[in-house]
Amino acid sequence: MSIHTQIKCLIEASGRSMRDVAKSANIPYTRLHGALSNGSSMRFEDVASLSLTLGVSLDDLARTPPSVREQEAARRILSLALELGDTAKIYQPTIGLESFLDWWHAHGGRLENWDSVKLNVDLFEPPQSAARTIQPLKSGPNSLASVAFHVTDAAQLSKTLEGFSGEYNDALIEAHLQAFRAGEPILSHTAIDQTLPNGERCIRRYRRVLAPVVNEAGKKLIMNFSQDLRV
Repeated sequence: MSIHTQIKCLIEASGRSMRDVAKSANIPYTRLHGALSNGSSMRFEDVASLSLTLGVSLDDLARTPPSVREQEAARRILSLALELGDTAKIYQPTIGLESFLDWWHAHGGRLENWDSVKLNVDLFEPPQSAARTIQPLKSGPNSLASVAFHVTDAAQLSKTLEGFSGEYNDALIEAHLQAFRAGEPILSHTAIDQTLPNGERCIRRYRRVLAPVVNEAGKKLIMNFSQDLRV
């Protein structure tokens, strides 16, 4: 079940109309209806507002139960986990999703006082639609990418991304572009099935927040905060 489906189910269970919920959440009805109907990316602000309006935590809303197809994929991943050993263990950062988003909003997207999050995030150059890969600037030692890809710095992360399929990298670039254009955090659920430089196969389902941040020089960058989804 996608986050869109879960929101629709929660609205139905509340006994309220979508228009009424949209009004209470201070979201234009046409935007909410369009997102839930088309399954398009939702603004973080909208998801957060809906979580308050519908009486569920942001973590619970993002932790959507799997569909039948996803359950089948999960069983396959669990089977592979036995073969892959430590690389397939569930990863969780040392801070939660809400703590990361609290930091972002507390600083208005400015890259300052970020000691509480820097170990768990990766920082990237502004996305370029014509580029082959996204360009990392910093790789947090406890970020999902560092742990899953066995990298220790941005250079290693860049080299790893260069070895991934064009389709996967195209999707990454597009996701970074969406966050860059939106000017606010974008929450999504996604998956990876790629081969690492050492020949190891990396298969994970995870939720990701891409958040635009502005450094001291006024340059906009993209920060990635990700968590494994439990299968």
